[in-house]
Amino acid sequence: MSIVLIRGTGGSGKTYIAEQVIKALGGLSAATTFTMGPKDKTAGYIWRAPPVTIMGRYGNACGGCDTIGGWPGGPDDICKRIAVEASLGQSVLWEGIAVSSYGQKRLLLMPGLTVIQLDTSLEECVKSIYARRAAKGNSKPLDLYHTERKHKALFTTTRSNAAAGIATETHSRETALPRVMELLGLV
Repeated sequence: MSIVLIRGTGGSGKTYIAEQVIKALGGLSAATTFTMGPKDKTAGYIWRAPPVTIMGRYGNACGGCDTIGGWPGGPDDICKRIAVEASLGQSVLWEGIAVSSYGQKRLLLMPGLTVIQLDTSLEECVKSIYARRAAKGNSKPLDLYHTERKHKALFTTTRSNAAAGIATETHSRETALPRVMELLGLV
């Protein structure tokens, strides 16, 4: 059993990696879907063989946990669910959620956790965000200030996590997928 957190700025490739893992598991139709929150929306998918849980909602251009935690306490509820799935022997993959509260930080100390930090350049992230927005028909200008801040902050957080003893690996888009598949026991 392992827990894998993929971190990266918007457009870094987090959702792409999760979608490739979903394909390797036989697609969403091979999974049991579970719901969470006051609106009982899809919050993740469970495969029993191999035992893998992927948190988040997929099937659109933007996936991950950021698509499901939009209620007070939502991120902590998601983290509690991750802990439950891991306690049941499931490997768990999640991406896209900020780790900020006490409950979320506690999750970072769980045995078996590996943080995969994507080192996608800011320029590539911005190109991917614009492409994703164009595909959705969104032509509004991107707030580059916040994207740049988030990109810089992620690397600071990664160094802090590593210094705190949290298993942290930095990967390119290309090397992250095989490593995630290995950590989840899919290769």
